[in-house]
Amino acid sequence: MKIKHLLLALLITGFAFADSLNFEKNKTLYVQEQKYIVAEGDNIIGPVPLLPIKIGDILEFKVENGYIKDYISEASSLNWKVNIVGKPITLEGDGRIIKGVVVGLQGDYIILDTKKGTVITTLPKFPGRIKLAGDFKFSFAPKITFKLFSKKEGETLIKIIYPVEGISWRLKKVKKPQKTLTYLVIENKTPLSFTNINLDVKPLNLKLKGVFIPAEGKKFILVK
Repeated sequence: MKIKHLLLALLITGFAFADSLNFEKNKTLYVQEQKYIVAEGDNIIGPVPLLPIKIGDILEFKVENGYIKDYISEASSLNWKVNIVGKPITLEGDGRIIKGVVVGLQGDYIILDTKKGTVITTLPKFPGRIKLAGDFKFSFAPKITFKLFSKKEGETLIKIIYPVEGISWRLKKVKKPQKTLTYLVIENKTPLSFTNINLDVKPLNLKLKGVFIPAEGKKFILVK
């Protein structure tokens, strides 16, 4: 059986396709959903970026009309200075806009290869004044490549489930003169923001859709 190699260019839906955060008693799971066009039989898919706050190497897969035979996991550095070397970026701030490919970093300075030649300038704070081509979180993302066996040709939905760190939940009660309000507090200690994310708080049997959670912040949701 000929193996069909699929690149990310064949990804039908984006990184955040109906993704969800599942809060269990002692851990938080991220459910990453993506659709692919596959051939009947064996398919090699990847590299697929995962959230950089993933912990552990064991992944759970759920596949429509098929299963995952094996996968390869590639680590990535959480040091953004390492990850931006070799990538095209845009520097903004102090009335300047500089576009170029990062050649290297030396102390507090960044070296760029631009259309006007090599530029050495002060390294600004990231990510506020540095913009990467594409999504910020992809520069930090560990990646996997996996072999999928599909029972039929066509479009298939794949769920990749893995534990993440830095995101937690709790309940907070606020007493009012005539009643007590209960808020679900989602605390995000990571540099990643989540837009249109679904939440499943299993201990509360509570499900919410299309939630925004800011980076390095807290989300308060009234539940009672």
